[in-house]
Amino acid sequence: MGPHQPLPFRRREDVEVTPIDTPQTPWILRDPLTNRIYRLGMAEHFVWSQLDGTTTADEIAERFFRLWSPLQVKVSQVLLFVQQLLQQELLIPSSGTVLPP
Repeated sequence: MGPHQPLPFRRREDVEVTPIDTPQTPWILRDPLTNRIYRLGMAEHFVWSQLDGTTTADEIAERFFRLWSPLQVKVSQVLLFVQQLLQQELLIPSSGTVLPP
């Protein structure tokens, strides 16, 4: 999974995303399969919203900067967050992606 290749994962469509009124973690994800709740900040929610199976980590970082300059998210942070989402099974492979056993 490199920064210049499309991230081969997309959001699970059944995961519920709810805005809440707190400044530090303004979004909640709820996994209906495990009933686990995850709190997301602005940057994490933005990355989550971009995970469509066709976007690269570079593109996500660039889009974030265009929207919220001078704030930025590094490509390494995008990739780390994607790994965390994968560990929590909140992402699924995009079409044609084969996951290792």
